[in-house]
Amino acid sequence: MKIQGLFLVALMIGSIYAQIDANCANYVLTSAQLDQFGPAVGGSAITFADPNVPGGFTTYNFVGNNGNLANNGNQITITGVISPADGSSVPTWDVKMVFNKQASGTPKKELKPNAYAPQGPVDPNTWQYYAIDPAQSSFVGHGGSVDGVTMNLTPFDGMLLQVGVGANGKNVNNGLSGWFSCSFSRNGQVFYTSTQVVDINVDMSCRATQPPTQPPTTPPTQPPTTGTPSPTVVTGKISTTTTPSSTTSTTPPLTSSTSSFTTSQTTSIPTTTTTTTTPITISQTTSIPTTTQFTTSQTVAESTTPTTSFSTAASISTITHNTTKLITTTGTLITLFSILYSLINLTTNTNK
Repeated sequence: MKIQGLFLVALMIGSIYAQIDANCANYVLTSAQLDQFGPAVGGSAITFADPNVPGGFTTYNFVGNNGNLANNGNQITITGVISPADGSSVPTWDVKMVFNKQASGTPKKELKPNAYAPQGPVDPNTWQYYAIDPAQSSFVGHGGSVDGVTMNLTPFDGMLLQVGVGANGKNVNNGLSGWFSCSFSRNGQVFYTSTQVVDINVDMSCRATQPPTQPPTTPPTQPPTTGTPSPTVVTGKISTTTTPSSTTSTTPPLTSSTSSFTTSQTTSIPTTTTTTTTPITISQTTSIPTTTQFTTSQTVAESTTPTTSFSTAASISTITHNTTKLITTTGTLITLFSILYSLINLTTNTNK
């Protein structure tokens, strides 16, 4: 008895903070199942008392047991899709029910007498009441005989939607219920009007707030780096043709040469020429004229200081080539001097 008393006290305290909380924007709506305080029948979210309503089914639940109630202060909106409670896939109805808050109302008590205060946890004095707005409330049918059918809703016998602990009429959970009259139309023409009610009985709980989607972040622009740039490694076969620049230099003009090389360091020889923009193109066999114009399969424009740049290997090849020419020239001169010296000696001996 003591435990049951504590349970009832907890439910009564909870009812104070139930109904529709101004701090909750959206509620999940699920079909109200029967508990120990409930009546003999029930368990569906939407129930038609009329067995002849279009569609052939009288009990429906929200698809996924996931109806929604949007709380806009003095106005609430119920939306969702309902399908037959027996699991049939058709017909379905798109639900939209709009209600405006009322200052007071008369409770409809469907639970067992011991569910209500002071014996039970349900206090109808804490309930809230809402009147349906027929101009904004309807069900739209899909599939079967109700495809394209609209069901219009109006108040039944002045009854308001009641919201609160035990207000669903099926259990002592926080929920809501209401009775409505309904008529069915197609293409704007009413073809069936029911004389019986359609009833909504659902539990409600505040829907967890979805965290905002994190927008994709744009990576920060890489700041320019200072200092000596990393050497560029170039591998391939390069044909170079060098045109002497207008600089003061004792280096003889370079002739065309072809060399295969791999280097990891770039040596730059500064000149006094002005800055130009050099297009660079790279292909499998890369031709790099020493006029700093490169032919390639992918064009890249970059601002360079034409400094007659040579790779280390290319410079060594040029120096070796020039040295060979110098040695050859020197050898030739020595040979000529030897011949001349021999002729002088021969002439001297002849005179003697």
